[in-house]
Amino acid sequence: YAWGKDELLPLNGSYGKEWIGLGLSLIDSVDTLYLMDLFDEVSEARAWISHQPTELPDVTVNVFETTIRVLGGLLSAYALTQDETFLNRAKTIGTALSNSFDSNNFLPSSDINLSTLSKSNPSNILSLSEITSIQLEFKYLAYLIQNNTLY
Repeated sequence: YAWGKDELLPLNGSYGKEWIGLGLSLIDSVDTLYLMDLFDEVSEARAWISHQPTELPDVTVNVFETTIRVLGGLLSAYALTQDETFLNRAKTIGTALSNSFDSNNFLPSSDINLSTLSKSNPSNILSLSEITSIQLEFKYLAYLIQNNTLY
């Protein structure tokens, strides 16, 4: 009832409003499905991801949340399955998210529009944990696609 949606509402058997429109809950749980030997569900998730448009939605997202949940989910799914579908989608999303980093101070903006790549920092505050914890996903993606600009 919430397949491909961002937010699952299990108590009432539905889903919440779209947050970023990338299938957040599904992507964030592919690795768990794999570890639980739910390979049919992993295949269904892979099929859903492979049918998503190449162009990312015109939506402003939080860089931290999107990096750890979507990019991280795709990268962990790739690490477990070696399925290029996950890596290709991670490359698309990771490349868009990498535009959030300022070329002068190398710190990311808190938000970025995935389509226009316009950056914003509504609160003018960056959390140290947000800035530093997203390095894992970007460094792993850089390693996998051999792109040092993501370091």
